[in-house]
Amino acid sequence: SVFKVNSSFEFIYAARETADGDYIMVLDPATHKRSEYGEVLIKTDALVKAGHGVPAVDDKPYEDSYGRFYSAYSPVFSSGGRVSGVVALDIDADWYEHQINKDRSVILLVCILTSLLGLLILIYLTSDYRNQIRKIKKSLLDLEADHLVELVGAARRRNRRKAREAHLRRNDSAACGST
Repeated sequence: SVFKVNSSFEFIYAARETADGDYIMVLDPATHKRSEYGEVLIKTDALVKAGHGVPAVDDKPYEDSYGRFYSAYSPVFSSGGRVSGVVALDIDADWYEHQINKDRSVILLVCILTSLLGLLILIYLTSDYRNQIRKIKKSLLDLEADHLVELVGAARRRNRRKAREAHLRRNDSAACGST
């Protein structure tokens, strides 16, 4: 009954395969929309699979006079180990598809929120590295500027010295030429 409250199964019934390969209703405990004994069921791949001994569920919904359903099928074995019938459970297709779409929406929302959170964490963690790189860049620029100032100062000193030397040579040349 807890399952009935939390899901939307519509019908539970038993069926068996006939000699011509059809599946017919053999037991329907429904109190409303009851099927008649021997009523031919819509044959789905999952029903046939269960009729051969393997539990199965419909991949796609099917529609009959009772509505649109996904069904789950379980084989019932005789004491000799042969399949004697199939128990089926019909779930309302609209309810099931609504549940799937709801779950997809939740998964999509969780993915988006997780991605945003990851991006924020990444930005936070890399902000320290960006700040460190800015400091290193500033230090390099300061060093470069200091070095440039030293180079300019050295060039000026060298130019002054050369100018003095040239001036002294001219004075010496002038002094030598006057004697």
